[in-house]
Amino acid sequence: MASGEYRISIERTKIAKLTESQSLLTAEKSATEDPVAALVFAQAQHLVEAKDIIYVFENNNVALRE
Repeated sequence: MASGEYRISIERTKIAKLTESQSLLTAEKSATEDPVAALVFAQAQHLVEAKDIIYVFENNNVALRE
């Protein structure tokens, strides 16, 4: 009986940690789906909008910026 209760306690602890992890991941996912957050990230990384490009190969894997 004691070992069963111990295992239940361990599993409850695991559930609590996983629930916390899920909450953090959900918040992180929401932040990445926010267009404003994406824009802030792009600006911080000095990314530029892909426009006026010419594809070098037909499979569109390589492009030149004009």
